[in-house]
Amino acid sequence: MPECIVCKGIYESGRKCERCGTDNKAWEDWKDEEKTLHTPWAQLGFAAPYLWQLLLIGVGAPIFGLGMFLLFRSGIKWYVSLVVIVFSCGGCIFAVQNAHAHRFALRESELLNRVKQGRKTGIGLTRQSSLTVIIAIVTTVLSSLCLIEVPVFWALMERWVLLPQAGAPAIEEIPIQEKITRILPLTSLIGYALIPVTVVYFSSIMLAQNYARQLNKKVPLPIFLQEDLLATVVKKKAAEVVGRSATADREKVQEASDQKSKPEHTDGTIIPPRLLGANKAKEQEPKPKPWVWDEMERMDDGGIRLKALVEEDSKKEGEQPIYITYVVEADPWGRITKVEREKPD
Repeated sequence: MPECIVCKGIYESGRKCERCGTDNKAWEDWKDEEKTLHTPWAQLGFAAPYLWQLLLIGVGAPIFGLGMFLLFRSGIKWYVSLVVIVFSCGGCIFAVQNAHAHRFALRESELLNRVKQGRKTGIGLTRQSSLTVIIAIVTTVLSSLCLIEVPVFWALMERWVLLPQAGAPAIEEIPIQEKITRILPLTSLIGYALIPVTVVYFSSIMLAQNYARQLNKKVPLPIFLQEDLLATVVKKKAAEVVGRSATADREKVQEASDQKSKPEHTDGTIIPPRLLGANKAKEQEPKPKPWVWDEMERMDDGGIRLKALVEEDSKKEGEQPIYITYVVEADPWGRITKVEREKPD
């Protein structure tokens, strides 16, 4: 069965969601429209706003990699260059496919950041993807500095990445200009492995955000952005949960009482206590007490916390009613995570 776009509840296709009352027709139309496209064409449509960037990087990355391999073929081992080229090109393709596969989760994460507070607030997808590009550039620069200043790092590169050069002086024995010339193949290799992938990742996040903006124009926003609806769903479910619990407790007490009495039929057979207790429970079950909702606040993770006053059943007639305070907590989608009685001060 399909999942509601607003509250993630299960609903019957063509009907409103029973949990939140949302009409999901626009959401179903959106999914039907996507199903008409095969997966490759759907990804091209997803990438359309920034397709020129992806094509530029996708075509330029292999050409640059092969050119680098041919230019510095005497300096870097061929299988190392091949691995880096495959990694860079494969990483670019994976970045786009991953953003397309998780486009709905990325949309929800971006919207959820609007209501998160404190430490739960994320840095945002745009900043996160921009940060990866900056980290890739900084890593390339730091790697170049390590090659120049750290002999051990250069020795490892000579052993595993560079082709042996007979009679070449040690890196620490040559001037800085020659050092830069010698490390240029390795710097290009590291930059080629990191920078194109992170740039495509950044573009893919932009694609996901553009997709989310288009989707937000057509379908209702999630329940955590609709506080009234979120509170209504949580209140309804909390009353049901506590009401069922109270009813079950009353049935257990009634069953224990019936077990002691063991009434009989006129023919001498004993009436099953469970059946008798169930019948009496139906006859004597009091109407549920109304919940008086007192407080509401949003939690750091985007969820909601509610307080309610419920009148407890009086043990004797004429006694003053006793009110119990319940604390109800729910996640951003209105799914209850905790219902407990508040301890009196």
